[in-house]
Amino acid sequence: MYTKTPRLQNKNSRVGSLSLIYKKKNFFDPKWTSRCSGYNCKKLAKINGLCIDHVRKYKKHRRSPEYSKDYYKPASYPVLKEMDITSPTIDHNEQYTSRDNKLNSRNSTSSSSPAHSNFNLEQALKDQEDSGALNFKSKGLTYEDIQAITHYVLNNTKPISSLNLSHNNIQLQAIEYLSQAIGLNIAITNLNFAVNQIGGNGIFHLSNALETNNTLTHLNLRRNQLGIKGVLSLSKALSLNNTLTELNLSENNIGSEGVTHLTAVLQTNKTITTLDLSYNKIQAKGIESLSTAIASNTTLTTLNLAGNEIGRNGMFHLSKALETNKTLTTLNLNGNLFEAKGVEYLSKALEINSTLITCNLSENNIGDEGARTLSVALQSNKTLTSLDLCWNEIRVDGAQYLSNALKINNTLNTLDLCWNKILTEGAYYLTYVLQLNKVITTIDVRWNGVSEEVLHSLGLALRENRKAKENTETIPSGCLYPHSKFEYVQFVECNHRQSFGLFKNVQLAFKRSSATATIPIKPLSPTLSAGAKQRIGLWLAWSAGMTAGAVVLGGVTRLTQSGLSMTNWHWLNDMNPPRSAEAWQEEFERYKRFPEYEQMNREMTLDEFKRIYYMEFAHRMWGRATGLIFAFPACMFWYRGLFDKGMKIRVIIFGSLIAAQGALGWYMVKSGLHKDTLIDGRASVSPYRLAAHLGTAFVLYSGLLWNSFKYLSKPDIYSSTRVPRGWAMGVHGLLSLIFVTVVAGAFVAGLDAGLVYPTFPKMGDHWIPPEYSALSPWYRNMFENPVAVQFNHRVLGLTTTASVLAFSLASLSVKFGRRAATARNLLAAMVIFQASLGIGTLLYHVPVPMAAAHQSGSLVLLSFALWLGYNLKRVPKI
Repeated sequence: MYTKTPRLQNKNSRVGSLSLIYKKKNFFDPKWTSRCSGYNCKKLAKINGLCIDHVRKYKKHRRSPEYSKDYYKPASYPVLKEMDITSPTIDHNEQYTSRDNKLNSRNSTSSSSPAHSNFNLEQALKDQEDSGALNFKSKGLTYEDIQAITHYVLNNTKPISSLNLSHNNIQLQAIEYLSQAIGLNIAITNLNFAVNQIGGNGIFHLSNALETNNTLTHLNLRRNQLGIKGVLSLSKALSLNNTLTELNLSENNIGSEGVTHLTAVLQTNKTITTLDLSYNKIQAKGIESLSTAIASNTTLTTLNLAGNEIGRNGMFHLSKALETNKTLTTLNLNGNLFEAKGVEYLSKALEINSTLITCNLSENNIGDEGARTLSVALQSNKTLTSLDLCWNEIRVDGAQYLSNALKINNTLNTLDLCWNKILTEGAYYLTYVLQLNKVITTIDVRWNGVSEEVLHSLGLALRENRKAKENTETIPSGCLYPHSKFEYVQFVECNHRQSFGLFKNVQLAFKRSSATATIPIKPLSPTLSAGAKQRIGLWLAWSAGMTAGAVVLGGVTRLTQSGLSMTNWHWLNDMNPPRSAEAWQEEFERYKRFPEYEQMNREMTLDEFKRIYYMEFAHRMWGRATGLIFAFPACMFWYRGLFDKGMKIRVIIFGSLIAAQGALGWYMVKSGLHKDTLIDGRASVSPYRLAAHLGTAFVLYSGLLWNSFKYLSKPDIYSSTRVPRGWAMGVHGLLSLIFVTVVAGAFVAGLDAGLVYPTFPKMGDHWIPPEYSALSPWYRNMFENPVAVQFNHRVLGLTTTASVLAFSLASLSVKFGRRAATARNLLAAMVIFQASLGIGTLLYHVPVPMAAAHQSGSLVLLSFALWLGYNLKRVPKI
């Protein structure tokens, strides 16, 4: 189960990064900066004509502790009566006279309030008496303070319409005392009890007050640990109350059972228009019950279900309710993990629904498939104006689906796609669509890897749309960013981690009064179905596997001294081995004319020659099969138009590398057929050419495997995962180290350097061998001196091992996400095994099975590093 990160729940909880400022404000005034301080803004910066909202710092949601019945101890306290409205005198038992004398120490006048020990509270009451609203958020109120506030509210000549007591941990006796006052009060319309942990017992008293109160319209009970018991009490009160219009029950752990109690209320209640049930662990069963009420309710307009566990099944029931509901206009489904299948249910409802205006689907991992089904609904929906799709793993294909829908849709004006992966190509589709769609005025494409040029064009197009809208509507001044339910904070761009130098051009574009959005028309590339993506991904993965097989087989060929057995090279003529005895003898006689036979294999028989010949023949045929397996499907996919421009370029590069491998292979073998390449009296291929051949194979393998991940990897959930960018850069460093170590290993193989100094950890009796600088000039030792080459490979191998283990240990405290964490653990285990194989190969004088396993292990190690890098790249960064 994934922990869901809370997000702003208001329907306006996003601001387009290209919104305009029409009036100047003093954004450095303390009353503004204090409201922004909670967002960890680095600094406030004004840019003429452009407003960019700040980076939201997501923090792990901390729920309050469960309500304990033993936490609140029973106590006796004075009881308010109707006479309190005209007189502050309180009827109390004699044993409490000393405590309650504070309430009667002043004159019994309509404007007096009881004495209390908190001078700051008294001053606050005086300061706020003309506003009609009392705000005591986070003041640490005591029971005496609550008494004083209660009398002030009841007896003040100027009616108090709003009372904010949030974040005060008000005790049970104070809740009951205050609840009786609420039952008698005829002025308060807005009551905020958020974050007080009043629990089931406290809400029982408050519910009794709601049954008789006839003025309260807004009630905020967020994070009060009401539980099922509290919801049951509240439901009974709501069935009798006929004034409450807005109710906030978020973060109360009411679960599916608690929602069931609310269902009956919503079916009969005719006043509640806004209901917040976010972060309540509501699952599909609870949504099924709630959907029954939504389907028949005729007053509810705003419903917040963010941060629950609705899932696919819950979305099925909710979507059925939306098909018949005729009043709901705002729906927040942020962070409910229903993925593409859940969006498919919702899309069918949106095709029929004619009332929904604002919909928040962020952090649901819908991916490109979800964007595709949603685009179908947008083509027929005529009411939706605001859609939030951020944090949904939407990529280029998803952006293209949405762009196709926006060519037809003429109602949507706000689209949030931040923190996806649409890249420059996806943003280009949106920019192109803005030439046709003149309704959209706000598009948020931050943190999507969009280039400066395309973002510049997007800003120009949005400016034209806003100018057209300004002629018919009054656009609010500046960017409005929701800070609370009834409060908005206006500010400008903060210093994001991502470079915003690219916005300079957008700013200049907005200054030009005569600027127009001139974007070259580009045809949209075809979209891919899930099946097509899987076929392309499997083709790439199979090609990568064939490349890996060629590397392993080539290593065995090298270790068995089989590489020089085939002394000629043709595309077609050498595709069949000799079939007759005469042909074999002719091939053997040709081999005898080259240095390897003369220097090393004079005693070789024909049968021994056949063994090394077949080994080299298998290696060459495997390479040709790799090329065919890559080329034929590539031509088919290309012909069917399944490749976008970027993939076409990559396919050409991969095909060129495969062809280059064949040419490099023969170029390497050819170097071993001449006497001037003898190494210590033995014929051998050039270590430089061997390293180039092996390095190119590893590059080809890495590219094929990485791109197969893009097509085969399913979306992951990152609702509570934010990783610093430095960790992704660290993986790139590990990949570089692994590759350099592999290339150094190629020089060890080319020079047979593994046979010198078969000791570890020292090389003989020395840490640094004395022969390290035997050649001149000095740089030749790095590539031609067997002792130096082995030493370099040792150092690089140990450095890679230490780096991988240090990275793994240091990242244990960082939430990488499930897949990235698995890849990290496998990488750490594999690097230990690979180092052990390398040491064993050295100590046992390079046995062929162990040496082949060591070379194969480098492929596995690289694969895990690539998998880690790919998954870590997809994790949202901070």
